[in-house]
Amino acid sequence: MRAGHVSGAERRRNEYSFDTSAFAGIQRLPLMPDQRDAIWTGVLRIADEGRLQIIDVVFEEIDRNKDHPHFEPCAINLRQYRRFPVTIDRNVLQRPLDPSILQEVFDEFPGMSGVRSRNLKADPYVLSLVHMENLVVVTEEPQDKKNKLPDACRHFGVRYLSLGQFIEQENLGSTFHV
Repeated sequence: MRAGHVSGAERRRNEYSFDTSAFAGIQRLPLMPDQRDAIWTGVLRIADEGRLQIIDVVFEEIDRNKDHPHFEPCAINLRQYRRFPVTIDRNVLQRPLDPSILQEVFDEFPGMSGVRSRNLKADPYVLSLVHMENLVVVTEEPQDKKNKLPDACRHFGVRYLSLGQFIEQENLGSTFHV
């Protein structure tokens, strides 16, 4: 099966991990406020069901950028989410993130890793988590650019979806088109 494609049988039991761009993407969608609220409600329902795992570095990225118009609503909506048991603290995982995957991400995709930045970037940790837990990445990063999360997903054989594909797959936009 090619990366990015999810079969019908897998859809019933999909578990996901959002990267930072997916959360910001909810705010970027050209939707009416009630439609956007429906998307957030659906995402939080999926989290309540235990089908959405978020690595803590994603929250850190959102917090660092919370003054940006796309991230401020994310920070507000996700405050309650931090209490969910599916929030993954990279420092206290039952099974540690695979250091070989992290190292390979740092080596193969240095622009994605933040090695030249003071701020930790979430993508390598999201990738390691989804690889370890067999999750599907939801990202709004461009699929055709090198050194972006979809490129790394293809490299590691990890499944990924755009936010629009996720919304469609989970029937979160059943009354409108994304």
